[in-house]
Amino acid sequence: MNKKLKDMQKIVGKYMRRAILRCRFWGLDVLLKMLHENGRKYILIDTPVHGNLGDHAIILAQKMFLKEECGVRRIYELTQKEYLAGKAEIGLFVKKNDVLFIPGGGFIGTLWEEEENIILQILEQFSDNRIIIFPQTVYFEDSGHGRREAEKFGVAVKKAAHLYFFARDWRSYRFLLDKVGGNIEKYFYVPDMVTYNHFHKSSKKRKYILICFRKDKEKILKNQLIQAVIEKLEKEGFPVIYTDTVLERQVARVIRRHVIKGKLDEFASARLVITDRLHGMLFAAITGTACLALDNVSRKVSGTYQWLTYLGYIRCVEETIFDEALVREMLLMGSGAYENQPLQKYYHLMRDVII
Repeated sequence: MNKKLKDMQKIVGKYMRRAILRCRFWGLDVLLKMLHENGRKYILIDTPVHGNLGDHAIILAQKMFLKEECGVRRIYELTQKEYLAGKAEIGLFVKKNDVLFIPGGGFIGTLWEEEENIILQILEQFSDNRIIIFPQTVYFEDSGHGRREAEKFGVAVKKAAHLYFFARDWRSYRFLLDKVGGNIEKYFYVPDMVTYNHFHKSSKKRKYILICFRKDKEKILKNQLIQAVIEKLEKEGFPVIYTDTVLERQVARVIRRHVIKGKLDEFASARLVITDRLHGMLFAAITGTACLALDNVSRKVSGTYQWLTYLGYIRCVEETIFDEALVREMLLMGSGAYENQPLQKYYHLMRDVII
């Protein structure tokens, strides 16, 4: 029996004892596939199973981008649950020449510290690997705690010698340059990955006004004025539907595409979307749906809107100028046709960094 086969048996045996007998870890199928990969592996790690559909749409876009733009033939995906349950075992399967991709989103900083701490663990565990962080928002609160957490984040970033970080809004990019520092040539300003999506085609009839507001710690809106405008429109016969881009259940990767398609169909059936969710705005954009977007606490909505200003059917406004006349103007504007040609040079920049 050759040495490679013996090593494989040791790894699998150790993994089976820890992960299967103790029922600790559900990514065995992925790791066994990785075991048979002789060359460099491309690993998408810490992917969501929670109900935030914006994060799931990001994963679909990232996979599409890696295959179409970067020519990555096989992507090994490990969810956040799989990583946390078996991170020691995963380390046995990841070699130094493998590339790790951390999903984009808005969870680096003090708003979602548990999520950020997982990123820090990955950066520490795989500090010798090439790591790509897809377009993220970075937000640390302006307090003693926020500054301490920002410093901890900066230390982890600098220790990861082969880390490349894409920021999806200007504030986050400037934070990396001004507060984190280090090798600033590895920081890049690019759009949210959902803008890359072109998988959704719909012939749905547009019927209603779709309201999609946050209910969590990122919310800053006071809804009285908005609600008054909506109630007046309802009395005039405009159908209004309330929705969210966050489900109160988990979404497994095997049903991810199906669930996202259903949500995009809902957006594609609207005459107008009013939202303070970043991916509420982006779902409207990629389905060609007129949208009035308002900001959140980290300003990631207005930050991401800067990439969409060429789409006339998308508007991001301050709450102070939101009024009935603006809603009626957007209703009259109607739908548009999504295209991302103005963003292609940024996708090409990402491709050149990755490959």
